[in-house]
Amino acid sequence: MKKMILLSIPFMLFAYSFQELTSLVNNSLIIKQQRQYIKIQKAKIGISKAKNYGSLDASYNATYFQDSPAIKINIAGTKEIIQSGLKDNYIGAITYSYPLFNGFAINANINKAKLHFIKAKLKLKDDKRVLILNIAKLYSLIYAKKELIKALQFSKIALLNAKSQIKLSFIQGLVDMHEVDNINAKYYELIAKLQNIKTQKNNLLRTLSYLVNKQILSISTLPTLKKVNFLIPRISSRADVLVIQKELAIDNQNIKIAKSRFYPTVEAQVAIKRVANLVQLNKNYYQNKNQSYVAIEIKYNIFNGDADKSTLEAKELQKLSTTTFYDNYLKNILKNYYNNVNNYKALKIRLTAVQKAKIASKSYFTYMQARFKQGLISSIDLNYAISELAKSNAEVAQIKADLFFLHETLLLNGNFI
Repeated sequence: MKKMILLSIPFMLFAYSFQELTSLVNNSLIIKQQRQYIKIQKAKIGISKAKNYGSLDASYNATYFQDSPAIKINIAGTKEIIQSGLKDNYIGAITYSYPLFNGFAINANINKAKLHFIKAKLKLKDDKRVLILNIAKLYSLIYAKKELIKALQFSKIALLNAKSQIKLSFIQGLVDMHEVDNINAKYYELIAKLQNIKTQKNNLLRTLSYLVNKQILSISTLPTLKKVNFLIPRISSRADVLVIQKELAIDNQNIKIAKSRFYPTVEAQVAIKRVANLVQLNKNYYQNKNQSYVAIEIKYNIFNGDADKSTLEAKELQKLSTTTFYDNYLKNILKNYYNNVNNYKALKIRLTAVQKAKIASKSYFTYMQARFKQGLISSIDLNYAISELAKSNAEVAQIKADLFFLHETLLLNGNFI
């Protein structure tokens, strides 16, 4: 008889590293949406180019008059009516129209569509930069929460041990009831704080999961920071800066389109046309059935309430506005960048200080714990040592997380990667 053996494999959370999370950027719905937008802009180039090839149209018209068409002639005071057509009339035509000149509007619209396409691709690149920055921010926050949870769990164990000793001392009559109440209050306060931090961490993980469009339940440790010279940022080649440059180029094309309204438009038209009294277009009893033609149309607006002048002025002002925005944007980028460089340097110095404070807090906790076991100090003094150790551990983790985020911010905003 065969025996069935069931193996129970414990579920293990996969902890994502920062590098693994950044590799999921293309899975983001934000990025997928922008890729679709790029396809739309590419299609619009074809729409703009199509106007360069003219238009070929076929038409068929059937008209049924209530009365037969007639011509009235007055000869020597006598009115005569002469039939000039039948009630049934059919017109068929194949017409090709081509814009010979339109003030360069077609070429400007094609260039504008191409610029929008390039701008959309640059926007995709910048969306990835911003998304990675958001991932880095969330990663640093989750790491800090995770380390704070570790510190609080250590404090929880220390308080549990202290609770046991206080309870025993109370039974032996060595301490008053307020000592028991005090350490119980501190313990449950710690439990509530721990639960709150866990909730915050889970909320951050949920937001991270949304950004990468994949469920993330845990992260690993902070990556090793690369040594980079942050003094000279490569701002001019950053994708968001190039997006604004393309916007300026689009403004130039809009000005050309507005100026084209001050020129006449010239259109050529060639038509194969038949006018007949039968559906088949093969008989016309009163006029020539072949009415094919070649035509040239020149059209020029004489007055439209200065609308064209106002449009041109608006487009020129738009370019001026974009230029001002561009200058301000560059200055703002550089200001934020160098502020972050200074903050990064200050944090590195601060990290050394809090690491030394952590060592001191650990030594102080060990010393106070030994004195508490000997009954030389109260639970209040021990609680203080526990909280100081947890605080220093959390502060070290927080500064490391902040350093990591600033490092990634400088790499991405300085265009070093």
